[in-house]
Order: sequence, then structure tokens, then C-alpha cells
Amino acid sequence: MGNNPVKALLSVIIPFRERPGDLDSVHRLDAAIACFAGLSNIEVVVFDTGRHSTRLKLTNSQQENLRFFHQFQPGVFAPGRVRNAAVAHATGRYIFLFDADLLISRKMAGQLSGFVRALESEGPQAFRMFPCLYLSQRYSARFAADFLKPSIQQSLYSDVLESYLRGEVSQVDGVALASSCLLIKRAWFMAIGGFRHEFAGHGYEDFDLIHRLAGFYPIGKRPADYPEDIKSQFPGDYRGFRRYFSYYAVPHLFKGRFLLHQWHPRPLTRKYHRKRKENEARFTGILQERVLTIPEPLPDFQGESDILDALYAGPVVSDIKLPDFSGLLQEQQLQCNVPVGRYPGLFCYQQGMKKKGGSPWRKLRKLILKPGAFFRDMVK
Repeated sequence: MGNNPVKALLSVIIPFRERPGDLDSVHRLDAAIACFAGLSNIEVVVFDTGRHSTRLKLTNSQQENLRFFHQFQPGVFAPGRVRNAAVAHATGRYIFLFDADLLISRKMAGQLSGFVRALESEGPQAFRMFPCLYLSQRYSARFAADFLKPSIQQSLYSDVLESYLRGEVSQVDGVALASSCLLIKRAWFMAIGGFRHEFAGHGYEDFDLIHRLAGFYPIGKRPADYPEDIKSQFPGDYRGFRRYFSYYAVPHLFKGRFLLHQWHPRPLTRKYHRKRKENEARFTGILQERVLTIPEPLPDFQGESDILDALYAGPVVSDIKLPDFSGLLQEQQLQCNVPVGRYPGLFCYQQGMKKKGGSPWRKLRKLILKPGAFFRDMVK
């Protein structure tokens, strides 16, 4: 396929910049691209903003459904802006927001076309959000190569989820139920402005997008604590907008529809990570606005009548009361025959398991990136 546009049903969007000092970043991108090899009606759009193109370093550079673009962009890496640029080159009616550090099973990748058909029947504002499990450093180091072997992939996928639900820490560091792994109609994404350009560096540009998506496609009535940014190691303790967003993703977790994040170093010396606090403050301000603000549509947006009607009608107010989130998690587990008594991972670590995060380095990192959470922990 190369860069010659052949209209696809779905475009997988991957922003990328080779990380200085991280020799494995290209290998992780290579593995991410390989997850979609040979899938019909799906194109993979990689937009590389590094000083030098990394395409020649990819073993999957000649993959038939790969479209690779390179444009050097100096300054702090801004994943939202790069995704917007990639979407502008995409040909799919729908986009699937992916990252160079992610892996997806062949089974789930093969189901994406079915998800698209379901969304088309629900209207242009409908979207899907999938959870993401973060692999531990020790496990991730050898996982990707085995994961790409078709004969054992699905069993590895299941083993990772089971290990996490058991409350173990050997394979998984944690989960993001509310994630940037979003399936959206391309024209709708462009109509609501895509990712805001104000966000650069790490964090919160995805929450801002979900905030707008949910405003036009609410899953239920927003709780009083919606503007609060309260995160916990365990989803059972989520509060604020993180809990509300997670309602969209919970059913997918227990049906095996989740992504895996490959571990990589996150040095605080990089300005990219130090921008998180600034982005957090920016998003806090957005949540405090009484009216949902929508950026200008992205350039080249072609207004379809149903999309324009939905946009002009404005956000939707829902009076559907959501079930208790903790109770929902337990109910979902019971339906899948994984009772909380034996699988407590969404609520606590397995009994006797040593809690992670106690090292001085982790505490210092938390103090710098999440001072509010650091001081809340100190008074517990």
C-alpha cells in the first residue's frame, strides 16, 4: 500500500518519535505494526516526527497495509498534535487510536471491523474505549517476541489478565480502564476538533478528548465528583472523571478486549514527562468550565449532514443513573466466573503480595509528577 491512498474501513493511528537513549523504541513500534499485518480493510498510519525517519529500521516497513509519514517537528513531543496529523492522512471511515508501545491480540484486531459496524448503527457520536494493562519491566522484556507467535499468543493474553486479576505484580504493574485506545468515526473526531493543540508532552490530552466524546455520547448521569482527578492503584477505588470514563471500558476487560502496554523507561530528565503537571492544570480548568467547549473542526473536515446535526444539537444530558462502580466490577467478575474472593486485583493486591512503589525513586517520581497523590498517601 505504501503512501498511496486506498480507502480503508479503519485506520490505526500511531504517533511516533524515536526516544533518545531508548534503543528499544523502534522495536516496540515494529511489534505494534506487526499486530495488524494481513488484516483486510485496515490501514496502519504511522506519523514519525523524529529528526530522522526510522522507517528503514523497521522489519515491517514493507507491510502491505502500512502508510508511513515523516515530518520533523522540533520541541516537546505532542502526541495529540501528531495524532491529528496522522488522521489528516488517514483514509478510513473510522480511526483506532493506538500507540507505538502497545500490543493487541490478533483476535481482538480481527474484531475491530465488527465494532465499526456496530458503531455505524448507533450514530456518528458513538465510540468505543478499551482498557490497557501495563506490563511490568521484567515481564515486558521477553514478552513481545513470544506475543507475536500465533500459536501461543492467545494463551499469553489470557495469562496476563488472569495474573492481574489475581492481584499479582509479576506480570502487570497496573491497568488503565479509561485509556486513549479509542475507536471513533473519523469525521466526528475532526468535527469536535480532535486533540487540542494546547496539550504538549505527557498526559491529559486523551482525557480532554474523552470528555468531549462522552459529552455527546453519555453513558449515564455524571456524578457530583466528576470534575475531580482522583486516581488509585485499584479501579475499585476510582473517583471523579476517571471512574465515569471507566464505565465505558469495564465490559471489554472481562471479554478479553484490552491492549497491552510494553514497559519503557520514563526519565524525569525529559521535558516530555515534566509537562504532565502543566497538562493536569490545563485539564482541571477545562473541567471547571460550566459549558462544554469544542475546538474548531480540524482542517479538511468534510461536514456530513448527520454529523453537523449532532454537532449543532450540542452535548446530550443523560438522566440514567449509573450503577455503583465497585458493585459493577464485582458483578462483571461473577458473570465471568472470576469471583473477587479469588481474583481481588481490581480492588487490592493478593494477600501476602508485597506492594510496589515503596522505593525512594518511585516516591520521588510521584512527588514530582503527582504531588497531590503523594501527599494524600502520606496522610493515610
